[in-house]
Amino acid sequence: MDATVRYAISRNVTVVAAMGNMGINGISYPAGYAGVIAVGASDERDERASFSSYGKWISVCAPGVGILS
Repeated sequence: MDATVRYAISRNVTVVAAMGNMGINGISYPAGYAGVIAVGASDERDERASFSSYGKWISVCAPGVGILS
């Protein structure tokens, strides 16, 4: 998958991926690949959702609890 992500980025595709739902400080892929926008989840209090993985490579957090779609 790394080659696919690198190819997409080389073609100016914005690649966005979830950090993961294990609630750990650890790298998750494809979110951990260079150039990928890594997204974590926040709760109703705008704090990290308990299940959202996290780490220094996270790019942004977005609401992820109680979302209806």
